[in-house]
Amino acid sequence: MREPSPDGSPAPLATVLSTPLMVALARTVYSDTPDHDPAELLDIPSKQELAEHLPDNFLPTVYLRARPGARGWDPERVQRWLGHLARHLTESRTPDLAWWRLGHGLRRSTRTLVTALVTALVIGLVDGVMSVGFSGSVIGGVLDGTMFGLLAGLLFGLVRWFTYTVTGKGLRPSAVRLRIRGRPETTTWRAGPRLVIGTLGGALFGCVYGFMVGLLRAFSRHFGLSTALEIGLVDANVFGLIFGGAAGLTFG
Repeated sequence: MREPSPDGSPAPLATVLSTPLMVALARTVYSDTPDHDPAELLDIPSKQELAEHLPDNFLPTVYLRARPGARGWDPERVQRWLGHLARHLTESRTPDLAWWRLGHGLRRSTRTLVTALVTALVIGLVDGVMSVGFSGSVIGGVLDGTMFGLLAGLLFGLVRWFTYTVTGKGLRPSAVRLRIRGRPETTTWRAGPRLVIGTLGGALFGCVYGFMVGLLRAFSRHFGLSTALEIGLVDANVFGLIFGGAAGLTFG
């Protein structure tokens, strides 16, 4: 395997080790690991097998190498994790690993559902705990937290679906530059669609939430149906304005 082939072509090992990547892999697997014998490379007959042998042994060598005080990792799990990232980059058609693209490994519908569920759970728990703390009523806090969480999950799920799933846009962090004075004349306003979607979504959420809160408050005080509807509509308008403005500014 060290000598050229009868037809004059370079030996397989010499061909494979002609690139810096393969040299670095061979050094890590053999030169930096005393219990590995590099002579076994001479027993591998073809370039293809050699080119597959070095990468296949790189991860087990690195993660099985004993390091005092370091946490051990299972090479098979590491290979599965890195394989997932490699497949993610291949499907994304980019060599750059960006944290805001990691969620793209899920289907768009699944991402929307996850967003809605997580939002509903977090906001519902926070609102329920705050409601119990202020009102002292556990039942009222559970009802308010459940209602608020379900509505928030529905709102955020819809906004997420309209903003990214329907349009096919990718979610990425916004670049922000703060200026002390002035403003470049070339700056263009690009937040209009987000402002509209946020305002409409927040207003819808506030109206539904305010109406339900008004009804619950009216019925808890044993008001009649007409009075309960009146209170619900008033609360719907107030909450709609509040949540619409807040969500619009936030999304914009």
